[in-house]
Amino acid sequence: MRTISTDLLAEIESNEYFPFYLFTFTDDVDTYYYCDLDVGITLTSGPSGSYVPRRFSFSGVKYSSADIVDNISVVVDNKDDTFSSIFLDSTLQGESMEVYGGILSGAGDIVGTIKLFEGTIDSWQLDASNITISVTSELSAWKQKTLSNHSPSCRWKAFKGTECQYAGIETWCDRTWARCDAIGNTQHFGGFRWLPELEGKVIWWGQQPDIGTE
Repeated sequence: MRTISTDLLAEIESNEYFPFYLFTFTDDVDTYYYCDLDVGITLTSGPSGSYVPRRFSFSGVKYSSADIVDNISVVVDNKDDTFSSIFLDSTLQGESMEVYGGILSGAGDIVGTIKLFEGTIDSWQLDASNITISVTSELSAWKQKTLSNHSPSCRWKAFKGTECQYAGIETWCDRTWARCDAIGNTQHFGGFRWLPELEGKVIWWGQQPDIGTE
């Protein structure tokens, strides 16, 4: 739930306000601040920082309760190639990005801001005039599927490989717990040895087992 200050609400109700937007993101070293106003602004509270004028727009936040994914696309003016150098010189996938809305009073004072979206950079595209940045919420990770299946035998395919880490004189392994134990490498065993014991068993939760009387 977003919290909106009373000052911000009062200014909106007065109908004498001017809305503006901000976005900020990070790379491996720096944090960048941009606003869609004609002049730069400096915020000392909330999303504090010195915001540089830059024409940009963003799509509405899309939410799917089934997939648990929020995403937004930010289209930023890049005619001066500022973003080309930033994005081409860094690996920005997974870096944080935030979008804010703000209100200026009729006198031109900053009344307040509210965070509209927070996520990580998923992908980006450059054309002759703009860069389009796709930002996804952290909840999108719930949609990902693991590439490693659970198995009672060891999952590491390369004996003496990175995951296996065996460095002894033996030359073979059949990926069983017994063999891993025999060569003294069970601390790196990549299987789930107790899975066969669980097959067909009723698993219950709580202090007392309750599997029904029928």
